[in-house]
This record gives sequence, C-alpha cells and structure tokens, in this order.
Amino acid sequence: MAKARTSRLWGTAFVFFVMLVLSSIGGSAAVGRIIYVDDDGPADYNNIQAAIDDANDGDTVEIQLGTYTGPGNRDIDFKGKPITVQSTDPNDPDIVDATMIDANGTEAAPHRCFIFQNAEDQASVLAGLSITGGYSKSSKWPADSGGGIHCFGSSPTITKCVVRGNYAFEKGGGILCVGGSPYISSCSIRNNSADYSGGGISTYGSDLTVKRCTIRENHSGFGGGVAGEDADINISDSYFSDNIAGYGGGLWSRSGLTLSYSVFRANQSYIDDPVLAGGGGVSIHNRSAKVDHCIFTANSTQGLGGGLCFSKTCSDSGPQVELTNCTFAYNGARSGGAAAVRGSGSTRLDLRNCIIWANEPNDSSSLYLESFGMCGFPKIYVDSSILQGPENEQFIFTTNCSISDPCFADPNNSDYHVKSQAGRYDPNSTTWLIDDVTSPGIDAGNPMDPIGPEPFPNGGIVNMGAYGGTAEASKSYFGKPPCEIIVAGDVNGDCEVNFLDFHLMALHWCEDHNL
Repeated sequence: MAKARTSRLWGTAFVFFVMLVLSSIGGSAAVGRIIYVDDDGPADYNNIQAAIDDANDGDTVEIQLGTYTGPGNRDIDFKGKPITVQSTDPNDPDIVDATMIDANGTEAAPHRCFIFQNAEDQASVLAGLSITGGYSKSSKWPADSGGGIHCFGSSPTITKCVVRGNYAFEKGGGILCVGGSPYISSCSIRNNSADYSGGGISTYGSDLTVKRCTIRENHSGFGGGVAGEDADINISDSYFSDNIAGYGGGLWSRSGLTLSYSVFRANQSYIDDPVLAGGGGVSIHNRSAKVDHCIFTANSTQGLGGGLCFSKTCSDSGPQVELTNCTFAYNGARSGGAAAVRGSGSTRLDLRNCIIWANEPNDSSSLYLESFGMCGFPKIYVDSSILQGPENEQFIFTTNCSISDPCFADPNNSDYHVKSQAGRYDPNSTTWLIDDVTSPGIDAGNPMDPIGPEPFPNGGIVNMGAYGGTAEASKSYFGKPPCEIIVAGDVNGDCEVNFLDFHLMALHWCEDHNL
C-alpha cells in the first residue's frame, strides 16, 4: 500500500511539474480543440451553433464542405467567445465557395447568417466561408439592418469570406457594424443591397478597417459599396467596382476617412441633389478625409463629381479633403467630371501630385466648385499635377501644374501606369517594359514629398499619379539608356554627380521624418 501511495504521489508531482513548465514558457495545459461540423457526415456536430456553444476560448470550429441552412445554421451567435469559425481551408477560393452558410431569409421569415453582439474582439474570427441569403427587416433599429453579418458593439475579424446576395431594410446589406472596431480583410463583398445605406458594408459609430477587399455590384441609397456615419473608417488596398447608389456609388462617408491604394471603377450615383451633391466613385459629406494613391476611373454621376464629391453644409466648419498621388481618368458628371466640392468659405479640397485626364465634361480640367447658399465660396488648391485643361475659376488655385497627355500605358484595359523609355511596370507580365515615349508626370511631383520605394533610376522627385511613390513607379529617363549602376552621390540616378544632385539633397536637408 505504501508503495502504491508513493507511486501516486510521484505521478501527481510529475503532472504539477509539467503544468509549471508550460506556465513558465507562456503555454497552457489546455490546447485549443478543433471541433468538426458536417451536416451530412460523421462529425462532432451537424450544425454550427451547437459547435460554437460547446467551444472554449482558443478553439476552432471547422466546417466541412456543403451548404448549411436551417436552425442552428442561421442567426449564428458567437456568444462573445474568442474562437475561430472557418472552412477546411480559408486560403482556397474553391473551398470557400463550396462552404456556404445560407440563411434563406425572407420578408416573412427574416434571418441573418452570423451575429456578433456580445463584445467580441478581434480574437473572434470568421474565416473562409460563403455567406448568403441573409434578410434583415424589422420596425426597430438596428434590428432592421445587417443582412448577412450583424456586428453590434463588437470587433470581430472577418477574413477571406465571400459575402453575397444579402439584403437589409435599413443599413448594411452585406455587413452592419455599430460600435466596436471590426476588421475586415481579403473578402469579396458583392451583390448585396440595403434600402438606406451601405449595400455592401454600413458602419455607424464604428472604427472600421477594410483591407484587400473586393467590393462590387452592391446597391443602396447612400454608399452602394460602403457607407459610414459618425465613425472612423480606414480603407486600403481595396477594389470598388460597379456599385450603384443614389449618393456615393462606391463609397459614401459622413465619417473620418482614410483611403489609400484603392481603385474605384465604374461606380454610379444617380441623384442630383443640391445638398449631398453626388459622387460617382466617392461622396464625402461634412467630414475631413485623406486620400492617397487611389485610382478613380469610369465612375459617373448625374450630380457633381464623377470621381469624387466633397460637400459641406454651412453649419459645419473646417473639414478638408486632401488627395495625394491620385489618378482621375474617364469619369463623368453633370459638373466636375473628376472631382467637385460644394460648401462654404471654410471648405477646402487639396490635390497634390495627381493626374486628371479625359474626364467629362471635358471643357476644363474637370474640377468644379459651388457655393452652398450664402456661406461664401469653397476653394480648390491643386499643386504639381497634370490637368486636362486650363482653370479659369477664381477660387481654384494651381501651382506647378501642366496641361499635357500623361501617356497612360493602356487605359482601355484600366492600366494607368505611365509610359517611360527607361522602364514601365506591366502588371500582366509583372516585368518592366520599355516604351517609345516618356510621360511628363515622371519626376514632376512636389519635390518636398518623399519618393518612397520608387525604383532606380527615380530622378529624386516623386512621380505624379497613383503609382508615384510606390515600387511600381515608372523609371526616370534622361535621354540615354538607363544607368546600370548606382553612383555614390548620384541622387537622381542620371549617372552624373552634379549641382542637381546637391539641389535635391539640400531640399530635404535636416528633415525630421518622425514628425
């Protein structure tokens, strides 16, 4: 008996020692489980909600191929748990398409696909699923919103999902975000609709982040693709196309907005309103915004601003929209084919290092401003940009601008890299091609702006347009074959060390890039 007790004591001590070691290295004695769901085969559960109910922190609910519908597979609630719900391989588009959550919602029987309403944070992850058939309709806000996914006071991570074919009576046909800080990345959000705002995504009072998403063919009253109110929105590396709305075909924002490295193509707004104004690609109302390295092409509106419209009422003072290294081409509007601003004397639209070309109407540079009532005239400032025509409006101020063909590589196929005899990046072949002409937009941006990762030779001055200041910027041409080597002191890359190199260096002398 004594020997048996000693053996048990040693066993207990060993377990305690293992737990102590795991704790000391930041581990845990409990490892997250994988809980399998299959509605027509052997698995842990045959519906998603039951698997979530059983899950503990750190677990993964893995959904096998198939279409999941009916009770337990709609109105799915994460219940505040930091878990991952995913397909068998979120990185495989075929598997994502074949793992479908279909709410089968109707007006008579409205249902969503997923619900986040218990203060979930970014550790609550939805990954690699197709989400469809959501239908949200109610007489009360926010129950009337969020067709596919409903986020209320929560900050989940939604990644690599396809959100399509969902509807909301009020806001957020595909996804609704109210409060919290949702993070949406690498998703395809398409063919969703909402009667009021945000056919694809609607955010109200949320710090919303959208990265690397494709948002297309969504419909709504405000913001066919995305709509934001009283929020902070950060959108980057995303593609908006063929979205339709009354105002702001691609995006409508009454929020703080940061928009970068994104493309707005063939979006439409169809209402010509004297206050909200229009905006085929983007409409910004009563809030400030910073937009950089974006392309606006083939967008249209029946109001103001084919590519972008900034509007402000008299009662709101101070907002400003800044656009840096953007390209506006082949957009159309009643007035301001590229961009327009409607507001008061405190309203200001700034464009720097931009290319504005071939927008309709084409009788000027396609920039337009209009006063809101008796509040004075807004102002447009354009610096170091290519314009498609002269500016005669007294409240449009231009410096270091030119009127010249930017020499786009292939505008018929939406390639707005500019041509260069030293080398131009081709996205189809992912190689550098040599052209027979060189764009006047190369080395023509504001000399005080950083050139970033522009490839050598880069002239030491940032290029104009959406690819200026990026690794895909067209190379500088100095009337001779490109320099094969980097010469010490040759700042602009023309194979010569001379006063121009000293001038470029002096311009940036003692700059503090930490400011």
